Amino acid sequence: MVETSSPTLPRSAFTLIELLLVIAVIVALAVTVFVTLNPAQRLAQARDAYRLSDVSSLQSALNLYSVDAAFAGQTPSLGATGTMYLSLPDPTATTSAGTNCAGLGFPSSGYHCPASNTYHNTDGTGWIPLNLASVPNRLSLSKLPVDPTNTSSSGEYYAYMTDGTKWEIAAQPEASANQTKMASFAAGTTRSLIALGWGGSGGSTSTSPITYTAATYATDRSPLDVAFDSNTNTVWVTNSNGADITMIDDTTYVASSSGYIANPNGIVFDPHTNFMWVTNYSSYQVTRINDLTGANVAYSGSYNSPNDIAFDSNTKSLWVTNYGSTTVTRIDDTTYAATIYSVGSQPTAIAFDSNTNSIWVTNKNTNLVTRIDDTTYATTTYAVGYLPEGVAFDSHTNTIWVANASAGTVTEINDTSYTSKTHTVGSWPEGIAFDPHTNSIWVANWDGNTVIQINDTTYATTTYAVGTSPSAVAFDSHNNSIWVTNYGDATVTVFVPSR
Repeated sequence: MVETSSPTLPRSAFTLIELLLVIAVIVALAVTVFVTLNPAQRLAQARDAYRLSDVSSLQSALNLYSVDAAFAGQTPSLGATGTMYLSLPDPTATTSAGTNCAGLGFPSSGYHCPASNTYHNTDGTGWIPLNLASVPNRLSLSKLPVDPTNTSSSGEYYAYMTDGTKWEIAAQPEASANQTKMASFAAGTTRSLIALGWGGSGGSTSTSPITYTAATYATDRSPLDVAFDSNTNTVWVTNSNGADITMIDDTTYVASSSGYIANPNGIVFDPHTNFMWVTNYSSYQVTRINDLTGANVAYSGSYNSPNDIAFDSNTKSLWVTNYGSTTVTRIDDTTYAATIYSVGSQPTAIAFDSNTNSIWVTNKNTNLVTRIDDTTYATTTYAVGYLPEGVAFDSHTNTIWVANASAGTVTEINDTSYTSKTHTVGSWPEGIAFDPHTNSIWVANWDGNTVIQINDTTYATTTYAVGTSPSAVAFDSHNNSIWVTNYGDATVTVFVPSR
């Protein structure tokens, strides 16, 4: 939870060193202020100096909070993942629990705002949800600082985020010179962030934007789908016309082949049993593959042109779309018992929603998606765009994203309210995946030979070139990379992030 060097420093020295660093930064910024001729920019530079000082102080306090917990043999609670804690007090908050910021015009999920009478508190009821006051006589913060402007309308406020093991502190620079120097820390983010640092588990304080190194590797004919195996840290690619599967080590990039697998289409990894599951489209089968030995068993009898497959971690089962009918098949991953359920016409893609324990299926022929409760098996349908091909669950915003191939759009559906938004992407979007490292959606545009990365909060987009006819996308949690299958030129493209 802490940097390896931190426990060797005396507590008093730790605070002093950080204080000297903050003073040095403020002095440097002050020089810039006085050489700036524009009075408005002088004021903006001065406020930015406060912002940098505040964020540095907060980073120091959070580091000390984690160090204290480590010395006590404890794992500190860092707050809820998937929530952005804002320094903006919500006047509608009536208790110290705060609100979801809806009173300030933010979306109804993914945000937290404190109450007006507690937002400076360091005891966990302030805008940062940690009891920083629990570190006795070692914490220099008497109250939580907030942005000098601190209004939602200006976009100038502080934010705290965590993934459960690390944290980020963010602010927005106001002076134009600082906005240029301190470019966005997260790829696809429209806000310019100042002094955004990762703390916790080896936390660094990098302020570089995320960039990607792209590389291309050969597969066999017509690579159609891709999945990451977290047991072996390998990426598996179905070669639909090559009748085999390519496995790629995600560190060495050495590739090997599975040998003959009949008509492989969709693929998914089952972390419960450490098996890979593949749909065999033309042979009306699914195949279970041991990810270490390659031994495989094919199952038949419940499938009609099986196309896509998803793993349900709630019920430990596999769900298969039967494109040639109006059904999906559920497979128990221990007994291998198969059960068929009705959905819409031409069920194409499928995804599991871990927030509501439900299965989402695109019905290509009817421009609908079907939601299936994985316990009661009750179904509901929702309208999306024309020819829905791909579907993915975003665990950051608890939304379902559907790639509407013919419409050139993606539909975003809130998995609780079922309200939806439509976003324009590239030409014939097909494959789609969620990237929890950057909280973004990646969409493969078959006709455009590109992938588009969409920030799931700001909806800012970044476009990357790939191979011919990209069909599927997968996230590799071992090194936070993105893998794209290029159906038309028998390759895969991997994007490895800079951090």
